[in-house]
Amino acid sequence: MAKQNFTELFNIFSANILNEPIVKLLADELGVSVNSLSKLGLGYHLMGYSHAFVIPERDGQGNIIGLMQRFADGKKLMVKGSKRGLIYEVNSKFLKDEEKYVPGKHNWERVSQAVPCPICGKADGCLVPAGNPTDPKAVVCVHISEGSLKPLELGFLHILKPEGKISSSSQRILPSTNKPIIVVEGHSDTAAAMDLGFVAVGRPSAEGGQSLLPTLLRGQEVIVVGDNDAGAGKRGMESVFQTLSPICKRVTKVLPPAQFKDLRQWKNQVSLTETSFLEWVQESGDTGGDPNILEDDVAHTIAKTWLERERSQDGLPTIRCYKSQWIQYGNGHYSDCDREGFRGGVYHFLEGKLYPKTDTKGGISLVSYKPTRAKVSDIIDALSDWCTIELDPPIWLKDLGFPDPANLVAFRNGLLDVNEYVQGRIKFYNPTPALFSFNILPYDFDEDAHSELWEQFYKEIFNNDKDQIRLLSQWFGYNCVPDMSYEKLMLCTGRPRSGKGTVLNTLAAMLGNKQCVSTSFQTLCTEFGYQPLMGKLAVLLGDAKVPRQKEAEAALEKILQVVGGDPVGIRRMYLPYLSQVYLQARFTIAMNDLPNIPDQANALEPKLNILYFQNSYVGREDFTLKSRLQKEAKEGKLINFALQGLRDLRQSGGFIIPGPARMLLKQLKELTTPVSAFIIDCCELEPPDTLPEDEYHVLIDHLYEVWTRWCIEQGSKPGVKNQFGRWFLAACPTAAPARIRIKERRYRIYRKVRLADWVFKEYLGVQK
Repeated sequence: MAKQNFTELFNIFSANILNEPIVKLLADELGVSVNSLSKLGLGYHLMGYSHAFVIPERDGQGNIIGLMQRFADGKKLMVKGSKRGLIYEVNSKFLKDEEKYVPGKHNWERVSQAVPCPICGKADGCLVPAGNPTDPKAVVCVHISEGSLKPLELGFLHILKPEGKISSSSQRILPSTNKPIIVVEGHSDTAAAMDLGFVAVGRPSAEGGQSLLPTLLRGQEVIVVGDNDAGAGKRGMESVFQTLSPICKRVTKVLPPAQFKDLRQWKNQVSLTETSFLEWVQESGDTGGDPNILEDDVAHTIAKTWLERERSQDGLPTIRCYKSQWIQYGNGHYSDCDREGFRGGVYHFLEGKLYPKTDTKGGISLVSYKPTRAKVSDIIDALSDWCTIELDPPIWLKDLGFPDPANLVAFRNGLLDVNEYVQGRIKFYNPTPALFSFNILPYDFDEDAHSELWEQFYKEIFNNDKDQIRLLSQWFGYNCVPDMSYEKLMLCTGRPRSGKGTVLNTLAAMLGNKQCVSTSFQTLCTEFGYQPLMGKLAVLLGDAKVPRQKEAEAALEKILQVVGGDPVGIRRMYLPYLSQVYLQARFTIAMNDLPNIPDQANALEPKLNILYFQNSYVGREDFTLKSRLQKEAKEGKLINFALQGLRDLRQSGGFIIPGPARMLLKQLKELTTPVSAFIIDCCELEPPDTLPEDEYHVLIDHLYEVWTRWCIEQGSKPGVKNQFGRWFLAACPTAAPARIRIKERRYRIYRKVRLADWVFKEYLGVQK
């Protein structure tokens, strides 16, 4: 069908729109304005009982080349003979100016002696507008090309005034605008973009009408908006982007937020405005070109491109370098990265890539990038510019306004806010690479989860002792969060085959194997003893045996450093030494007996929780119990038992001390800190309200002599006097060394303490 026939046919259809209400019907259905629909052009086709709105589709010069019919049921059908075209508002001046400055004797006239060419000054062959030859807006000069817009058949076109540039260009066909032109898919999205205040061009389908766009949009700034519809919308957006990028001033491609199918739905559901749309484009738009063409062959540039395309989420890298070791984010937490797989991923990314290369004459050509081992190593080294983490986990790499990591428990389905849980509320945050943590419980949180088997087990092994059960619950909860503030470790002690190992195994299953590490006193003493503890929530010492005294003292020192939240130096196999690391691991130790580890400073006892297992199941073991409890724990059925204990711990401000633990702590103190037991047995401490004339004191020589005899009775080694003095002051911090004169001699004493009356006769052989 000829061009003018479609124009005439549309004029007939548009004449059927007698009043605005009929247009409003379609506007209300689509959620766009009557004004935008009217500007795009709208007709009405009366076909007996079947009526349809008619929408014109145009070529790049503004000509109507097809008519689309939209029926009441939403179906669309092209009028016979139509070609698919673009949908846009035509500049109101376009039809009036359509014939101006088109080559022809009725539009142009030759220069003369009276009116010479304003470009070359000559009066032969050049052309000026017939309507205004003395003050022309444009000139066709046959002599001078420099400064011309383009060559024409009759000479070189020079534009003298901006309004003279009205040849077949988008500025002539589309309405004038100083904003980007929006390219969308479909008639309704075009109207929606116009409602936002933009000049818009609609394509008939995701990849349709692209050959018509360059004529219409050459030299313009364009935003291409795709649709979120199973890939077709994005492919169409990318195709348009590739088509327009070489011929437009600037092209940006952008998709609506994921929850919206297209621009129209986005506009209607959130009351989108021009400003908020442009802010979204600024934040989420992409002006990048062909992803297979690298910006250059520099390692730093390639590393940045690879990171942005392959390993970024929420604007953050998902691969990091922590303490000279590569780690990666996935499934809600960070974990060690397989270096060979990492390198392989970089090789795969570089496959088929090109980069622009400039020759000696300034020409640019695309050259294949050929990766080598050295080049890939350089790229990986360059990643350190963005990926290095200096601080220890858990920390926020980006401030999102979320709680302190010590108050979060990570599950597969999100981050649980512990502070809210303590208040009786459940609040979750989405997992994010902004949280640098190695820890996640390997199951979803279920506030109704419960294990009858676990409840029966702990009630039986503790004889339903509520305080012991409460301490167990508190300890399980304390192990769920990276919080070292309570500075405690747990000792499970008691008779053989009493359930200690089962508790440790169940704790490990609840936390997940990647959150725990098993070790021993002997292993802790080795050169690399700290290394396995990095990134762990729990350290388990099952069926622990106390090593020789030297190793025991070294192991105790290391344990107390971690429990106390002190920084530790860590030697790592095949990796650089770390001088200061804050570990977040809690120690749980299972032993049949109390640990006989020398601790003269009494540093262990104040930091120790004790669970006493008094029932032995030797000869009546349930060999399936451990595996059944592990299964329940791995399914997340114990988590509420732990979280309720954590709530109890936070609300009470500290761990409960059950009755059996008090007795065992006293025994432990006597065992590990003999000086403390000696002070209890043989010394008296000065009351705080003692008068100066009644002040207590003891001669150090007498004190050491009594200590020596007491040790012989206890089977202990007294050590040398100076060493005893250090032990005594550590165990009795109120004592103060001093000197006094008795007759003609000065004696060293300890003030604020004295020997008990019975000691003088028993150990010194004298009356007081």
